[in-house]
Amino acid sequence: MTIDGPHSPAPVPDDRHTDQPAAAEAWADPGAAAPPLIEPLIENATERVSRGMLFALPIVPAAAIVTVLTWRAGALFVAITAFGLSAGAAKLYELGAGAPPRKGAAAVLTLIVLGLVTCFFCVVGTDAATYYDQHATELARVPKADFMRWVMFDGEVLQDYTSIIVRFVIFGALGSIGTIIRMFARRPQQ
Repeated sequence: MTIDGPHSPAPVPDDRHTDQPAAAEAWADPGAAAPPLIEPLIENATERVSRGMLFALPIVPAAAIVTVLTWRAGALFVAITAFGLSAGAAKLYELGAGAPPRKGAAAVLTLIVLGLVTCFFCVVGTDAATYYDQHATELARVPKADFMRWVMFDGEVLQDYTSIIVRFVIFGALGSIGTIIRMFARRPQQ
């Protein structure tokens, strides 16, 4: 049902948008395209750090699973998952926080470092579990959990993984570069 005639209600401008000229022009000309209201909202979005971290947190177990699957498949270049972890954590944080990481940049970088350490120790743990399973008769007196814990933190064993550690650090840094740049970038003038 439409009401036409001299008694039809005229559009009433919304007072909340009077400071935005595009919105005021849209009310003046009903045939005009919708005003670009989304861009100013994104630029002035408040960063919700805890929500961003909640969104970014699932990237750590996901990256650990992908790292282990890649390692078990025999891929020697498994550290590329470190790049995915770093870039993914920053993107998911931005999606959840509603803004790029500025206030939460240190938290995102901490999450990335902890995620890289987790992925690395998942690789070492996978190798330890495989070794234990292959030598179960020789290691029958040692519980599997104790053996894995000992191997994962033994300095001699970890020396064999030096090249993987270096690759994890390099690819983690490459994936984190965007977050680092945003963290130290000058804030826009308001």
